[in-house]
Amino acid sequence: MNRMSYRLAPVAVVLALLFISLMAMSPVPGVGARQAHRHDDGAGAASLPLPKGKGAWLVELTRSGGMLPVTETFRLDSAGGLTLTRERMMGGHVTVECSRKERLPTRDLLKVEAAVLSARPSAWKQNYSNPQSPICCDQPTTRVKLSRRGVKGQAQDYTTSWYPGSYETAATDLKVLSGLIQPLWDAAHDRCNGK
Repeated sequence: MNRMSYRLAPVAVVLALLFISLMAMSPVPGVGARQAHRHDDGAGAASLPLPKGKGAWLVELTRSGGMLPVTETFRLDSAGGLTLTRERMMGGHVTVECSRKERLPTRDLLKVEAAVLSARPSAWKQNYSNPQSPICCDQPTTRVKLSRRGVKGQAQDYTTSWYPGSYETAATDLKVLSGLIQPLWDAAHDRCNGK
């Protein structure tokens, strides 16, 4: 080996050890030794429960992934309760950046309710993907959970997900529902940012 190889060998070892130590502290389940723990800023916008009574519903949309280690969750229930929580992963810990609890105006609630009641979530795929645009690298994933109470008061949950390149493959009723919710989510997001 020449002298340059002997000089670069310690650098390579240091980089390898740094990589291994970062992976050991990774907050991703199943990767590394430590798990993240939650930190709540005390703002109090905890998750909304599914309201009681037949016909009650709760929609939860969560977006995570992408270039920033941020997870944002928007919840809306049939009583008009709305919450938005934005969490950021920093230093192996989850920090709540914003937590809001609001009431949705009745006219907006009625539009979303019509979409929820006409939706056929039992026909939704578990997730939507597009072979022409496979998920990669920095594409955020949107997860949807719709909970509804039947005529006997029993709760039924439906979940699905998509990423930007697969949104067009989603069921029409799901796109209608998310299309009504997205402006409400955007407005709550702007209020979180003080706009």
